[in-house]
Amino acid sequence: METPPAQPRRIKTPRTTTRRSISTPTPTPTPTATATPTATPTPTATPTPTPTPTPTRTPTPTPMPTPTGSCPR
Repeated sequence: METPPAQPRRIKTPRTTTRRSISTPTPTPTPTATATPTATPTPTATPTPTPTPTPTRTPTPTPMPTPTGSCPR
């Protein structure tokens, strides 16, 4: 058998992958969305009390003129 021609050995240069050499920063875990606090229900506007109508002034009754002389019995 013929001896295969001596091939120059290829020195396997370890491929330095740039991506591997740079330590990939650990991705910061996305903080779990803080539960939005339940919105405090807006208190129902207290109905403005209807202003009490100012009572109409009762006209002061005119005092009955006392009949002069005759006394009621």
